[in-house]
Amino acid sequence: MFYETPTKAHKILSLGLNPSLTDTFKDVFKKRKLTLLDIQKSKNTEREKKIEALIDYQAELKFGLNEIKPIQYFNHLANFFSQFKKKGYNNFKENVYHYDLCQIRNTDSKKVISKLKDEALLFEALCQLEFVINELNPEIIFVFNAAVSKLLKEQQLFFKNQKIDELDGCYYYKNIPVILANQLSGGATSTVYKEILIWNANRIINHK
Repeated sequence: MFYETPTKAHKILSLGLNPSLTDTFKDVFKKRKLTLLDIQKSKNTEREKKIEALIDYQAELKFGLNEIKPIQYFNHLANFFSQFKKKGYNNFKENVYHYDLCQIRNTDSKKVISKLKDEALLFEALCQLEFVINELNPEIIFVFNAAVSKLLKEQQLFFKNQKIDELDGCYYYKNIPVILANQLSGGATSTVYKEILIWNANRIINHK
């Protein structure tokens, strides 16, 4: 589920588990004929237009455009990044590219995690993630999901070092700092821990 096209201004990669799609959004999705089945059956030119329309619609879900309210999850992310002090890193819409590890639409995250126990699916998901990272080339990565954080820590080939960096207080994918965290919403992240996350992120970014 891609919410926008990557640009050089996207210095931050925000990583979640999977795209959630409520019944309300599903209705809009169908009315616009943006189901994957419709897209797959379309001819090349029409298919490209449908894919562009799909990305535009998903941007509406992220940013709240065209009278559509953004998914609450993204409001939490926007608020988090707005507290970064360095310009060029604190505008959620312009500076943050969000990607979900598993592209399965489901509001039940436990079912998605269960599917990722399949080694082939997990391998494919990680390959796609590495592709996104290489294409985006972010300066810092945030993982806002405890289950995804755990999965990445367990993959010995993903992180440069399996131990947290003692100076930066984060992990590294190649030379990119990676901050592992819980989901910001639903009480998974306390106010105090959120402040520490922001403090550490500001510290790492300001040294870049």
